[in-house]
Amino acid sequence: MKKKRIALHICILLLAVICMASVAGAVYTAGRSHREDMVENYNHRYRELVSTLLTYGYEQSVYRENFSDMDKILIENEVLGNITVRDIAKIYADENGERQDYEEKESIAEKKVEKSPTEENQREYQYYSEILLYVRAFEECVVMLDGESFGYEYAMVNTEGEQAIYLKSNADILDDIGFCYYVTYKEGDREYTIANVNSADEIENSNVYKDICLFENGNFVYDENTYGIKNLNNILTGDREIFSTKISELVVGIDASYAHGTDLAEMIENIENAPSEQQLVKDKKMAVILIIAAIISVLISIIPFIMLMLMAGHEEKGDEARPAVIDRLWLDLEMVIGIGVVSTLAVLIEKELFQNMGYYDLAVISSGLLGLASVEFVILFCESFMRRVKTKTLLKTTFLGKIGRMIKRIAIKMIHALQRLLQNVSLTWKVAVMVAVVFIWQIIIIYMTYVYLKPGTAIVLTMIEIVGIFYLVWKYFEENKTIEEGAKRIADGELDYKINVNMKFRANRDLKDCVNNIGEGLKAAVAESTKNERMKTELITNVSHDLKTPLTSIINYVDLLKMDGPDSEKAKQYLDILDRKSQRLKHLTEDLVEISKLNSGAAKLERERLDIVQLVNQSLGEYEEKFAEKNLQIIKTVQEEPLYIMADGRKTWRLFENLYENVYKYAMQGTRVYVDIKREKQKVIVSVKNISESPLNFSAEELMERFVRGDASRTTEGSGLGLSIARSIVERQEGEMKIMLDGDLFKVEIVMNKI
Repeated sequence: MKKKRIALHICILLLAVICMASVAGAVYTAGRSHREDMVENYNHRYRELVSTLLTYGYEQSVYRENFSDMDKILIENEVLGNITVRDIAKIYADENGERQDYEEKESIAEKKVEKSPTEENQREYQYYSEILLYVRAFEECVVMLDGESFGYEYAMVNTEGEQAIYLKSNADILDDIGFCYYVTYKEGDREYTIANVNSADEIENSNVYKDICLFENGNFVYDENTYGIKNLNNILTGDREIFSTKISELVVGIDASYAHGTDLAEMIENIENAPSEQQLVKDKKMAVILIIAAIISVLISIIPFIMLMLMAGHEEKGDEARPAVIDRLWLDLEMVIGIGVVSTLAVLIEKELFQNMGYYDLAVISSGLLGLASVEFVILFCESFMRRVKTKTLLKTTFLGKIGRMIKRIAIKMIHALQRLLQNVSLTWKVAVMVAVVFIWQIIIIYMTYVYLKPGTAIVLTMIEIVGIFYLVWKYFEENKTIEEGAKRIADGELDYKINVNMKFRANRDLKDCVNNIGEGLKAAVAESTKNERMKTELITNVSHDLKTPLTSIINYVDLLKMDGPDSEKAKQYLDILDRKSQRLKHLTEDLVEISKLNSGAAKLERERLDIVQLVNQSLGEYEEKFAEKNLQIIKTVQEEPLYIMADGRKTWRLFENLYENVYKYAMQGTRVYVDIKREKQKVIVSVKNISESPLNFSAEELMERFVRGDASRTTEGSGLGLSIARSIVERQEGEMKIMLDGDLFKVEIVMNKI
């Protein structure tokens, strides 16, 4: 079975390899694009780069033109005060809430103009509006040029002297992607350069640059070796179009020799290696074949998977399912850990090997191995799931199941606590609570109607209340009717009938239990009455038989004595028989009187501190000769230390006399009689065991009934009251007497309280 399971695992993994290889091949072949699509994507990317470059240049130009001198006055106003570049920088920094303050002032000025559009009010509004416009323009420049890195106080570039603050000379966001540029623009009498190459000639005169683009006379001029870039002039819109008038030289190009892995270099490589139309058609056909192969491998893998699920938990065919060691873990925790590990490894492979390091082949191999590991994990997970289902331990071995069981236990405890609370609450309080709930509900209805003016909601709430009360009342009386019908059936004599309907209300459940218990009680009473009647009949029969036998013998021998006369040869024999029968009749009468007194409580017991060990030894000594007559061997297991009980010495002696007499009458000759005394905690246990000569065809309880003997034919001497008297003596002294039958083994066990 184990080898077969391993073979099935290997089979599924091989099919998974075929499936993954087919899917990967299909994705690769189907994912190869047309050359025109590649060129369009490349062209779109090229336009984005040039547009970003011009935007960067424009923001830098605006920055130099407007904000390069910290003391430059941007807004002149004799009344409200002049605003310099330094002031704009401070407002932008908003260190003391100045920006928000100016926004509030602008809003106030705007309202003044709306109320009274005087020239003074309009100048005030224009003043604050221009301040905020400069702040926003300053913000755009700072964000675009990363001015925050060198602080607002010196965020303005001074183009004069060695103290000039550094402003980025190239657009970092365009670096490291194979896009090279060299831009020169004029700002007043000075020229500034944005570049990531040493000169424009480095791009124009080199063979490694592709798609070289020049900006001359307001238009883009392209190198003849382009990949379909039609027109870049449409990017010169708005502010960038204004900036283009300042450009004295602009050269951009794509470095085709750039390290493999940059998006532009890969785009060029893909364009140059683009498949032909015929190859694309073949690729689509091959992709379809590979997808079909993947589907077939998945369908085939279903067969070994089902076989594994059927074998899960079984070591041999036909045996009972058993859980594995791993099944002790929480199933949902296994799933979370497995998914987390697989996801983490997948991200690391994609991010580190593929993107950062560029190890494409190693990334593919690692992805394949991770895929196989994932498949094996799913198989093992499903096997564990099936084992838990088969062994019915699924809910017990999940974290959610444990939480659910905990919630269930808490809910049950709360319900039971509520039930106990309701049991201790009188009917008056229950009615009061219901009235209070209805009253609060009515207040909510009134509130919704008159405060929120939502009569529709009030109607819905009223209907819910009416339906709820109607359902509760109807359900209560329906359950009550079911109980009433059950009570009638029991009253009509169907004592075995049970009301098995589930009751919603606690009162009805209690009433149902009481009615069912009445049936059980009546049935038990009838059975007890029948048993008592039977026992009375048997008692009368047995008493009559035991009294009649000696009495008949006495009458018969008296008649014989009369006939033969007192001087006859058999007279002495007749007198012996008469004496023996009269003694038996006397003992029987005494036993009847004694058991009657014991059961009625008329017999007084004088209980005292008594050594049970000594009593047993003495009583056995008295019966040694009688036991020897039937060759009965006594085997005692009695400790030497005394064990004391509170008991009546005479009655307890009579108890053991009755037990030994029972052994003498009914034990098989030549067997052993075992007498044991032992102590268990605060109890003293005395047991007497022997082998019965006659078959024990009755129960232990029947043997302790009155006038029941060990021989059903009642041919032996005895009254049949010995064991019954013994049990009464033990029970009157707060003890317990038990009889156990095992085949022909007869055992009496007496348990008394130790002092």
